Amino acid sequence: MGGPAGPARRTRLRRLSGVVVLLAPLLVAGSVSVPQGATPAAAASDAAPADTGRIAFAGTGHRSLGQRSSETASADLFGSGPAHYDQDAFGRGGALVFTSLRDEAKPQVYVRGADGSVLRLTTGYDAAHPELSVDGRTVVFDSAAPGAGDSAQRDLWSVGVDGSSDPQRLTDTPANETHPTLSPDGTHIAYASDGGPERGTQIYERDLSGGEVTCVSDPAEGDASEPEWNPVDDDAHEDLLVYTLHQEPESDTDTGNRLRVTNGPGTERPLLTGDFAGWGTRSAAWLPDGNGLVFLSPNTDCGCSVYDHVYRAGSLDNPVPAMELSEDRKVESPAVLVRAGIPVVIVTRRTTVDPAFVTLQDMRQDGSDPRDLRLDVLREDPKALTNTSDDPADDPLFHPSAGYDPWTERQTYTPNGRQIAVTRFEDVDGVRVQRIWLAGTDGTNEAVMDLDGRGAGDWDTDPSFSPDGTKMAFVRTSPGGVGDAAGPSQVLVADVATKKIIGKVVPPAGEVAGQDAQPAWSSDGTTLAFTRNEVIRGLGGIKHVWTALVKDLDQQRDLSVTGCPGECKVIDDSPAFSPDGRSIAFNRKDRADQINNRASVVVTSPDGTGCRVVLPSDRRDDPAACGERIPDVTATGPYQPRDVAWSPDAGRLVLSHRRDIAPNSPEQLSELDLATGTLTELTATLPGRQKEPAFQQSVDLTLTAPPVAPSVEAGSSVSLTVTVTNRGPAPSPGTS
Repeated sequence: MGGPAGPARRTRLRRLSGVVVLLAPLLVAGSVSVPQGATPAAAASDAAPADTGRIAFAGTGHRSLGQRSSETASADLFGSGPAHYDQDAFGRGGALVFTSLRDEAKPQVYVRGADGSVLRLTTGYDAAHPELSVDGRTVVFDSAAPGAGDSAQRDLWSVGVDGSSDPQRLTDTPANETHPTLSPDGTHIAYASDGGPERGTQIYERDLSGGEVTCVSDPAEGDASEPEWNPVDDDAHEDLLVYTLHQEPESDTDTGNRLRVTNGPGTERPLLTGDFAGWGTRSAAWLPDGNGLVFLSPNTDCGCSVYDHVYRAGSLDNPVPAMELSEDRKVESPAVLVRAGIPVVIVTRRTTVDPAFVTLQDMRQDGSDPRDLRLDVLREDPKALTNTSDDPADDPLFHPSAGYDPWTERQTYTPNGRQIAVTRFEDVDGVRVQRIWLAGTDGTNEAVMDLDGRGAGDWDTDPSFSPDGTKMAFVRTSPGGVGDAAGPSQVLVADVATKKIIGKVVPPAGEVAGQDAQPAWSSDGTTLAFTRNEVIRGLGGIKHVWTALVKDLDQQRDLSVTGCPGECKVIDDSPAFSPDGRSIAFNRKDRADQINNRASVVVTSPDGTGCRVVLPSDRRDDPAACGERIPDVTATGPYQPRDVAWSPDAGRLVLSHRRDIAPNSPEQLSELDLATGTLTELTATLPGRQKEPAFQQSVDLTLTAPPVAPSVEAGSSVSLTVTVTNRGPAPSPGTS
């Protein structure tokens, strides 16, 4: 259909069942049974996990929908519990349309009915800015075509609100057409486009069925976007549109955004005048009566906020902005929902009120359905967002200002996949400490693990469970602290049921004591891997990966020295055992040049042989790469890869890395395919920072066999049918 041109025109459960035909062994699997009488970390239950195959991580910046509860606060629209990643709300009467990542890694369109039920309307799109028609039957939105690349142009689409038919394409031009809005009688559509005959991005209007278009904004003023058509169809509101004009800011405190209203070409005028003419305003939504609207503005009487707030202008004749929601957190795209005849403001907002809070989050393995599990784990120093030094000693993430916490935090699933162990900073008796908590996979039923012998100022972190769930390795720093304020750290082993300490890793003579960390338990239960600080020829700041036998923790070996360059002056940390127990992955940095981007991911065997570099991917086929200096990846990335976690099938690694080369660039999670070297971004489109991923690795296998088998004559054979059922949450590739 036509683009902008021409004259004016009026307006599971994962169940793996099969038949195994064999006599002995009945089952060969990479799992460990629970010894009789043992108490695992999370006992198996008859109920299946609520979700399967997820990745837990720590993160910031999650977004969800909130409803105004007072002038200073918003409440979660969908109630307590894990918060889905929802945004782009638009209300019409008692119904609300919005986009969400609930089912796909790209946003789809959903409708929430007046009864609270939610229906998905699209599949395979990259949807944004949905809007419901006045009659409540149609939703329009913008999206790239299904299957198109991330850089494909965006077009306009419509879909029925009942979801019974596929979306229909409304535009198909080389331009980007966004922010569609329908006239109150449903016959016309207005939208923003960057491909019309006028300069820049402008607002255009045309018949919904196609044809010629009209530019209704003023190109001489600047770019324009976010049109909203007045919902009332009468002479007083005829063709009335509000949109956001983008101009050059007039001062450091000016956003450059101004709301304009128009009845057609040449009639555009400021929404606010007089004392309010200089206010930055954007993202308007009409009130149901069409005589007022709500919008975003950072302007406050105190001038003390860095966030936009929601204001209401109740009259178009002489609009005076009144504060509607002054919540001190980031908000976007206000919408209006009607409940019991009363308009209620809905906003997209950061899920956490405090921007410094890092929370426990999770997502599916393909990056879809990122959720905030509402457990705060630390307070990140805001200076991390403006840091310009790549010197690790100056990194606010690990050396924060007073009142903030270092990113010495990890989470891991219990072996049966039904709980998460997470390290959390908290105030206990007036002292800031770090303790290990257990919570359900949805973040509920959280409880501290009161591990034996912890002093008042000690920090416990880095939990790692034995395969049967009866024991847990962790790190205790006594006392806790950052830099010189921290005491010695040690890898300990605790009995999960009693919380008693039953083992300690003690460095052998000649090794640095008191700086061991990051234990990882092998899948066969025999070995612990961990990191240890080293001093080589007087040079400190070196880390190697070591292993110790669980049955004899004094039996230790330096795993790094069998495959690293020169004198092994490297920083190896964050070891992770593969689910099949055959490999250990960890990240490696160049100690001599760590300020630059000399970092890689290495995979080796538990005895240190067969070392290979898997990232950067162009080194993966070079058998000598482990013994050579780490290459500088400044031009290519990925930057500072670390925090590796294995997929349940041992074919992939999920890791964190900076989004860009700058030291203040936040980390994201990506997946590395070990067979091809392909690195796929999982959270690149999410705001904030995502670190320390952990997979749900466990399986829950049951066997059903006949109680009586047929007799077997000597020299003959017989088939016996055994049903193997995997109740998840992970697949069991080692089962035969």
